[in-house]
Amino acid sequence: MIRGFGASRSGMALEQQRLDMIGNNVANVNTTGFKRSVAAGGEFAALLLHRMEPRGDGEAPVVGRLGQGAALRQVASDATQGALEVTDGPLDVALVGAGEFVYQGPDGQLGYTRNGSFHRDTQGRLVTADGRVVLVGGAPVGAGAEALTMTRDGVVMVDGQPAGRPDLRGAAADTRLQGGALERSNADLAQEMTEMIIAMRSFQANQRALQAQDETLARAVSDIGRV
Repeated sequence: MIRGFGASRSGMALEQQRLDMIGNNVANVNTTGFKRSVAAGGEFAALLLHRMEPRGDGEAPVVGRLGQGAALRQVASDATQGALEVTDGPLDVALVGAGEFVYQGPDGQLGYTRNGSFHRDTQGRLVTADGRVVLVGGAPVGAGAEALTMTRDGVVMVDGQPAGRPDLRGAAADTRLQGGALERSNADLAQEMTEMIIAMRSFQANQRALQAQDETLARAVSDIGRV
């Protein structure tokens, strides 16, 4: 019975983590370049049970395997390409294929994003949607320039002169850039809501199992006490 408590509790914990992940996907349905998260569940290491009474040869007979509940094994990112939205923004650029844009934070640390909604900061530099400096050829571009634009194939133009394409991490041989467009989130609201309903029903099933075991144990303790 106590092992049953553990199995139900672990099942509820797994579904709660899954619900948190789905909630994050839903919250980012309209986030440019967002990649949805996918949870992979599994079971805890099973126990191999043996009878206490040995056989004639001294070996304890095997009863069988006993599961110990579920566990979250991995949260992976779904790398499926998001739909492209043509914006005609002068500094918008979409990644088509694997890879991430490279930017530099205020502390000098490098960061990575799929969001190609770029603009200029107060110094004229090319920056991400949240103000991080986009690197082109390992350095910022655009400071002090009069004009900064993006060509249809993703080349940054500074005062009409090509400065190169934004630096990428993890790009594949067939990765390309498309200027004047943005990659939409690959999270689909209908799919996420379906996954949420499944996770909620699984959570409730484990909850009911836990309550049933608790009631059975309480009744057993009460009846044994009267005897």
